[in-house]
Amino acid sequence: YEIIDSKKTSEAVYPAIKYKDLDDRIIIYGVPSGYEFGVFLETIDLISNKNITHLSEELVDYFKMIDECINNKIFVVPECQHSPLLVKILITSSYLNKNIKTEVYQINDFPELQKKYSIEGVPTTIINSEYAFVGMQPERKLIEIYNKIVKG
Repeated sequence: YEIIDSKKTSEAVYPAIKYKDLDDRIIIYGVPSGYEFGVFLETIDLISNKNITHLSEELVDYFKMIDECINNKIFVVPECQHSPLLVKILITSSYLNKNIKTEVYQINDFPELQKKYSIEGVPTTIINSEYAFVGMQPERKLIEIYNKIVKG
């Protein structure tokens, strides 16, 4: 991974952690702390050891077959114990499929984004800037949500 700060990039949002081996498909904006720190470590384990044990075979196969570009933006806070599972699922989707990018935002670090996207609860997920939902969703519901996007 690579830590990005304002001296290294012209991006408007930093600090950021990019997983370079995945063509920057997984980016964590802000400092991963609280419950999110474990997700940061598990992402390193996922990439290093190809350790996918937290998803059903159905969801793994589903993410692998998506052939359209997907951009997941997920907004979290360190104190939320419900966010890590959804973050892990979305990060794993990006690990499995080069068409899927996941950006995790520690929203406390970016109040301007909280205002821009009208974030009122976490985790909030915005997919391709066209579909948003709040909270963790069961795997079946996630498939339904992505079907709406990829099948229009």
